[in-house]
Amino acid sequence: TAFETRNIGTTMEVEPAVSEKGDSITMQLAPQRVELLRFDSFYAKHADGKQDKYDQPQFTTSKNTITVTVRSGEHRLIGVHKLVKLEGFIGLFILQAVATPVK
Repeated sequence: TAFETRNIGTTMEVEPAVSEKGDSITMQLAPQRVELLRFDSFYAKHADGKQDKYDQPQFTTSKNTITVTVRSGEHRLIGVHKLVKLEGFIGLFILQAVATPVK
């Protein structure tokens, strides 16, 4: 009778903090990949003999959490996730952080 939506694909949660000098950034990161695997079917039988079919989605989630400090402009590999549906492939999370002075 009810359902909730779920985002699929790749997301990144970031909580940055720039150093006082502005030359580095410390970040709490949470890269995540959610994939839809399949639908499983369930059946509900009512007292009157009727039967309803419900399709339940099945997901897989890969999530890392990391705290990293990088210099402004520096690149950093922060996550590697094995892709379930694309066997033999991996997803990479590469981050570049740039601190820009506010005037």
